[in-house]
Parts: sequence; C-alpha cells; structure tokens
Amino acid sequence: MKKLLALILSAVLLIGCIGGCSPALPTKEAETTAETAASQPATDPAPATSAEETQPVPTEAPTAAEPSTDAPTAPPETDAPTVPPETQAPEPVSAAEAYEKAVSQLPQDYHLELSREISRSMDGERELLVTTDEWVMDVKGAGTDEMTAAVTWKMTVENKDIAELSVNEYKIYYSNGKAALIDGSTIYAAKQSAEEFLQSFPPLALLTADNYESIEWTDGSQSAVAFGEAVDTEWEWLGMDCTDVTLGEGTALLDENGRITGVEYQTEYALEGIRFTAMAEMSLSPLEGEPAVPPADAGEVISVSSVIAVPVMDLAACFPYMSNFSASYLGLTLSYAAGMTLLKQEWLGLDCDEEGPMIYDHVYHTIYSDETESSEYELRHFAGQTKYTEDEEEIEVDMDPEAMEAAVLDCVEDAWIYPDEMSQISISDEYDCWLIEFTVNDQIADYIRGRVEEELFGDPNKLESIGARYKLGSCTGYLSVDKGSGMPMHLKINFDAGHTYQRQNYPLKYEAEWTYRVSDGDVWKMITDELRPSEEPEVPATPLFYKVTAPNGHVLWLIGTIHVGDERTAHLPQEIYDALLSSDAIAVEIDVTNFEERLEADDDLMDAYQDATYYSDNSSPFDHLEDDVAEKLELAIKKYGGDIRANWLCYKVASMTSLLEQMMLELGRLQTYDRGVDNQLVEMAKANGIEVWDVEDYAEHISLLGNFSEKLQELMLEETLDYRRYASNMGTDELFEAWCRGDEAELTAEEEEEEEDEELTPEEQALVDEYNEGMMRKRNAEMVEKAQEYLAGDKTVFFAVGLAHLLDEENGLLKCLREGGYTVEQVVFAAQEP
Repeated sequence: MKKLLALILSAVLLIGCIGGCSPALPTKEAETTAETAASQPATDPAPATSAEETQPVPTEAPTAAEPSTDAPTAPPETDAPTVPPETQAPEPVSAAEAYEKAVSQLPQDYHLELSREISRSMDGERELLVTTDEWVMDVKGAGTDEMTAAVTWKMTVENKDIAELSVNEYKIYYSNGKAALIDGSTIYAAKQSAEEFLQSFPPLALLTADNYESIEWTDGSQSAVAFGEAVDTEWEWLGMDCTDVTLGEGTALLDENGRITGVEYQTEYALEGIRFTAMAEMSLSPLEGEPAVPPADAGEVISVSSVIAVPVMDLAACFPYMSNFSASYLGLTLSYAAGMTLLKQEWLGLDCDEEGPMIYDHVYHTIYSDETESSEYELRHFAGQTKYTEDEEEIEVDMDPEAMEAAVLDCVEDAWIYPDEMSQISISDEYDCWLIEFTVNDQIADYIRGRVEEELFGDPNKLESIGARYKLGSCTGYLSVDKGSGMPMHLKINFDAGHTYQRQNYPLKYEAEWTYRVSDGDVWKMITDELRPSEEPEVPATPLFYKVTAPNGHVLWLIGTIHVGDERTAHLPQEIYDALLSSDAIAVEIDVTNFEERLEADDDLMDAYQDATYYSDNSSPFDHLEDDVAEKLELAIKKYGGDIRANWLCYKVASMTSLLEQMMLELGRLQTYDRGVDNQLVEMAKANGIEVWDVEDYAEHISLLGNFSEKLQELMLEETLDYRRYASNMGTDELFEAWCRGDEAELTAEEEEEEEDEELTPEEQALVDEYNEGMMRKRNAEMVEKAQEYLAGDKTVFFAVGLAHLLDEENGLLKCLREGGYTVEQVVFAAQEP
C-alpha cells in the first residue's frame, strides 16, 4: 500500500503534488463475453461443466450395448438429504478490503478531473495565499513505456495584497519518453520516463487506508468508503514534516464493480508555523478516444529536467508581493566593468572615482525588509514609517508610504527571473525544498549588462562607444522553493562577462542575492528595532524554576533557560518576575544583549572573537572539509540562503554550523532568538537597575566552538547538514514544548535518551568525549563553583543558564547542589495549582 502514497496528502504540500510515488497500475484485463468468445478461433476444448457438455457429438447411430452385469439396478441408499443443502451467505467485505481491491483495479486508460484548494495562514489569522488548482488529465497506457497523456492545469493564486488574481493555465503533453509544457508561446521540453511524469501530478489513489484509524462504509449500499482519524498526527502520513493535524478525512466512491470513480478529501495541519487548510475533489472515468496531441506550431523551446519546475516557479513568484512577506536581504555586488583600472584612465574620457572600491556593495532595505552587516546605505519601511541610514547615520525621509511600496515592488519585480527568461532549467527534490537551477537567456543577460554599465558610467553603451569588445561568459542562477508552502527561500544570480580594450581584459561581474521569508518576530525587530508586541498566551509556560537555600539560609534563584522563544517566553509566570525583581543581580552565561558594544570597546575581546570565528590564513571552510561534506555545505547554502558578504568565505567550520542552524530556525517561523529567555530576563533586569553578571569568561565562551578540533567541527557540521531543516526545527520545537511544560522527569529522561550512543569506534568516542568535556563537564563544574560562590555571598542572585547544565546527570547543577548539602526546591506556579 505504501507505493500508493503519492496521494493528495503529499499534494496538499506541494505546488505540483510531487513527493509521493505513483501507483504501479496493473495491466487491464479484457473481459471475455459471449460475443468475443464466439469470434475467437477454436483452441483446446474448455473444461467440462456438465455431463451433457462432455459427451462427444455422435456421427453414426450407436449399436446396442450389452448392459453391465455389475451395474446396480437401483441407486444405492445413502444418508444424503434429498433436499439441496442450504449454503451460508458469504462474509461481507470490509471497507478496507474493498478499497484495497479497488486500488488494485485502477485502469491504465482513464479520464481524471481533480480540483484542489489550499489556504495558507500564519498565527491562525494572517492569510498568506489561497491557491486553487484544477487538473483535467487523459492518460492512455499508464505505467507502460507506450504511455501517452494530455493535461490541462489551471492554477489560480488569490491574496488580498494582490490587486488581480494570478491565473496560469498550462497545457502539458507526454509521449515517447518526452514531456512538454506549453505556456503561451513558450514550450518547456523534458525527457522523462512515464513514471517520472505521473509523479508530477496527483495519482489515482488519493487516500491510503493504512493512515487512518477508521475505514467504514458510508451506508449499506457499499458504494463509498469513508476515511477518518489520522493515525500519525505528526508528519509521516502527509509525506512532509507536518505537525498538529487537526483534521484528516475523505471518501472514496466506488461503482457497482467496486472500482474507484471519485475521491473527496479535506485536511487541516501545520508546517513550521504556517497553518494549511486543504480540500480536494476528484472524479475518474474510462478514457474515450485518445489523449490530445500538442499543437504543430512550436514556439520558443526551453529545456527543463521536469515540467513541474514552471508552476513551482510561478507560485513562488506570487509571494514577494504580499505585505507580510520579507526579502530579508537584497544584496548586489558589482565588479565594475573595467574595474578601477579602466575608470582611472582619464584619457578614455570617463569619469574618475579615485576613492571608489574595486568591489562595491549596494544593499537595499525594502518594505519587506532586508538586513546586512556591511551596508553603507539602508532603507527600511514598515507600518508607514520610513528610515534611511547612510554610514550609520539616520536621515529623515519624507516619502509617501504608497509611493515607497510601489518603488519597492518595482524593485522586487525587476529582480525576479521568470521561466520564459531562461534557456535551461533543472529541478531537483531536496526533501524540504525544490532546488531550481537555470541559465538565463541572452536577452536578459544583455539587459543585466546594460544595467551594470549604466550604474557605472551613466550610459549602458558607453564601453561599446569607445571600441571595447564585449563577451558574455555565463549568466546562471538558482532558486530554492519551500515544498510545504511554495514560498521562495533563496534566489541568486551570477553574471560573468568582460570587455577587451586595447588587448587588455576587464571583467564585468554581477551577483545579486535575496533570502526571502514570511515576516515574523525577527523581521519585525529588524525593521522597528523593537520586539513585536505579543498577547498573553492562553496556556502559559511553566518552566523548571528552583529556589536553592544554603545551610546559612541564603537564597539563590535558579532557572534553566532556552535560547529561543515565542509569546510564552514573553509572558513567563509572575513568580519568576517577582524573584528577579527582588534579586540584587542576574547571572547569565554571558550577556549578549550588548555584544557589539563590548567588542568595539575591548580590543582583546575583539581579537578573541575574530580568532574563534575566522580563519587567519585566508582559507575558507571548504578547505577544511572532506569533499562529500563540502558538497553538502554548498547545497545547504543554495537551499537556505546566506548573502554574499565576504566574511562567509573565511568562517571557521564551527561558525558555519552555528550560522546554518540560525538560518534553519529563521525559516521555520516557530520561535525566534529575540524571544530567548536569557535575553528577555537580562533586558528586564537592566530596565529595573539590576546588575548583570557573566558566569563565564566572555572570551573563553565565544572561543568555545572554534577551539574544537577540526575533525569535531566537521562532524558537528555534517550532523547539522544531514538532519535537514524540517527535522531540525521539529526537534527544536519538541524541546521547546517540553521546556514550556517544565516536567523535570520528562526532560531528564530526554537528556538520558540523547546520551545513549550507538556503538562507536575509538575515534568517534574520542570526538564525543571532546565535545562533552568542552561543552558540559568543564563548564558545569565552573557553574557549580559560581553558584556556591553566590550562595556564600551577601547578594541575592537570580542564576539563569541553559537547561542542559541543570539536568546533566554527571555533574549538573541540580545534582551537585543537592549533593553539596543545599536545599533545592522546585517552585510550583499558581497556574499549576489544582
């Protein structure tokens, strides 16, 4: 049954319902009738069915035969009844059995009509997009090498921020191992097997019985099978890392022969902070005639690896026009057409800029946001407020908000590359996203050339006018699209060309990069410099919080923190706030709320940070990795983003691991770093004049990961890359939810479970020991010593460090303080009292 999993459940998540496997359809057997039997040539006689039928036809009159003397003269007496026995009625077929049989009888030649609507929203309120897909498919010989097919696909995208509906209609054909999608006057041609082609569209088996608790007949007629109560409410039954399935049900309609004629289905679920509601309806009937053939008048042909790439890109293009969408970076790097060498040749009659850099960054903040650490100019617009910063000095901008939005949308539209602007397109399934790589056609490449030269010289044809010969090297790019929502995640364009003038070669390079995401708490703060307001949650967090009392009666408050959060970490129980506000100081691992200021004020700290973060020998992280891990890292950067800042090229491997984890979390939209417990408690302490102490040495803390051996750094990076974004964020979410529940037994059990390693080689065990020693044992011992120091002092301290340091079974704070004679009491919050 699992081969039939390319059901609408997967389809709900994807623009093209790819992600499952099409059913291996059986060969349709011809039904033998009286007429067909009569028309067939005679073969061996059929098996006997009665005494008369088995008698040969006589050709001569038979002679009288002598009766057998042994033959009985009367039938023997038996105990057999003279009345035929009553036969028992066959057992009724169960709905599950009937459905499984119906799946096995799916035809090879069929006409399919399917409509599907998916709505996407955040926070249960903010609507993102509503997409409606309508497919009409004629398929002949499904699953065979001779398969032919014709598909009409109409995709409608609706959003309140889009003035007009976006409607795309595609004509798609398959024959002789080739697929073609026709969009207007453009033909996208792909070489695909019949199986690969069918996987691009909703398969016939839209529901899988194994996924549901209940499979029942809808009534006594046994003409419809109802599915309900999903077995797995996490993700496997949907084919992606989905959570919080609140609805999953459907009905399969059967004809009098027990074959599927239609399916209806609806579901509600969540995927990394986005809620989905999907409804689908399908009808299936025998194919009459032949599938349509493509028109003879072919237009421009673009090569694709799969026709699904076009609708995937079209859907992704709709998202950047929404007011709650964010282009989190818009970075452009131009390597100027003749470089500064050509610019400084005054005799060419060109303007000279002696102070200009060879590599020059333009970074634009947009209404959908954009962030970089190396920008000279920043433009931010949010909720009617516009901020313009030049060289870190904020300048007032008086611009009409609607005009600002129009300008930004023009910028976004101008930057996007559409399928008909490409000459080659390939698409690959990277589990959590589609990765589309493409080559830009000559017209767009020339447009980019003109834009760059106009930026440089004020004239797109200036170099041509002085006799410089131009040559295009390449113009390529890639786009990653989230498989769950259809949103773009990362887009990058690479343009490489050059000019030759008086036998001198001058490069012309252009790189543009965008990392997109739905606006969330981090984006809000990026634009407004303030935390996004949040309402008090209906179910508050009740984290582990302790009162530690020394034998002399001195008190220490102890909380295990988590470095990410949501509205629950912004509204902790009042008991925690009361304890903090009654304390003389708060002690945290290190105070990162003023990190940049501390670096600028302390040269030694800056040196330690740079030494821990960057390679000093001009090497890149790729130089320190095995080839297979380096390939995984390159793929992850393409998938998840990461702008073109030069410091990426010299990050240590451990720094890359931290950066990738942060990027994955930001794309997840479940929690944000700004809501991290440590930071919020520190901000409250500062606002109320409470001292903030570092538990650990600042320089040693920031040097921790970078000082691990190269082999351990590589292992940590590879584990992050192999874990993948959805799984990583779901793991973070599960840990966060457990933190919010604050169950010490549960959390301790989870810690112990994580420590149960598989059998390791001596080399692997040495790396595990290195990690545990550096991350846990040594630091735990220092934290226990600090806690004892605070308990012996004369100030009440609120001690807030990572939860793992409290629960570690070897030398965690709880274990060591209890064994050291201190009284450790878990605080029970009012919200927990019966």
